[in-house]
Amino acid sequence: MVAHGWTPAPAMGEHFGQKLTKDGVTAIFYRSDNNADFATMRLYGECRNAADHRNDNPVWTEVTDQLG
Repeated sequence: MVAHGWTPAPAMGEHFGQKLTKDGVTAIFYRSDNNADFATMRLYGECRNAADHRNDNPVWTEVTDQLG
């Protein structure tokens, strides 16, 4: 991601993982405590979809098959 313009972000209370930022989006990566072959990436940023999100299902989305 750094090769695509992401830069290290300062820690703001997180005590785990790698934190990168780009264009108002923050990505936090950390390994699973139970499985060294598994990691999580959380993305935080401004939502630009003005639709009503009250009934959205905020579940995890598996994207492993989309990684290159």
